Amino acid sequence: MLTQTRDMIKWLFGVLTTCAFLLATLWMIEAFQPGTRAAAQKEAILRQHFDADRMPASTGGQGKGSSNLDVSITDGQLSESGVLNLKANISTHVDVQDLKYVWVLPEGVSMASGTNEGVLGSITAGESASIEGSFLVPSTENKRIHLQVFTESNGEKMGDVVQYNTIEQKEIERSLASKRERLAAEVSEGAQKPQLIH
Repeated sequence: MLTQTRDMIKWLFGVLTTCAFLLATLWMIEAFQPGTRAAAQKEAILRQHFDADRMPASTGGQGKGSSNLDVSITDGQLSESGVLNLKANISTHVDVQDLKYVWVLPEGVSMASGTNEGVLGSITAGESASIEGSFLVPSTENKRIHLQVFTESNGEKMGDVVQYNTIEQKEIERSLASKRERLAAEVSEGAQKPQLIH
C-alpha cells in the first residue's frame, strides 16, 4: 500500500511538472510570436511617442508595412562590456522629405553614444540611408529595441517601426525548438505511465 502511494505521488508530481513546463513553454512561444503580447507592447511604446489619432501608417515589426519605406536592422553584436551596435538601413520607393527617426529604448537600455532621435532629411526613390546606434544593454535578458522612421505630411505621421531583440533570434528559435522537443518527450513518457485506480 505504501509503495502504491509513493508511486502515485511520483506520478502526480510528474504530471504537475509536465503541466508547469507546458505552460512555461507556451508562454515563451507566445512571447516571441508577432501579433501577441509583443505587438501590444509595441503599440504601448508607439502611443508614448505619437498622438492616438496620429499613429504611423505602418507598425509592422519587420518593416514591411503599408508605408513607402523599407526599414531593416542588421544583426548587431553585444560585446562583453554590454555595448550593442546596430545599423538600420532605410530605402524608399518614392521621394521622401524630412525623414526623421527615433530609437525607442526599453527600461534598462540607454544610448552608449549619440542621441536616440534625429533627422535623416530627404531620400529620393531608389536610394537608401542608414542609421547607426550604440546602446548600453546591462543585462542578459532579452530587450526589445524599436526604431521608428517617419515623415509628417499634412499633420499625419507616416512611417514604419521595426524591432530588434537583444538576444539573437536564432538563439531564441533554437531554445524554443529544444524546449518543444523536451516537452514532447516528457508528454509521450507521461502518457506511457500506468494510472492507478483506487
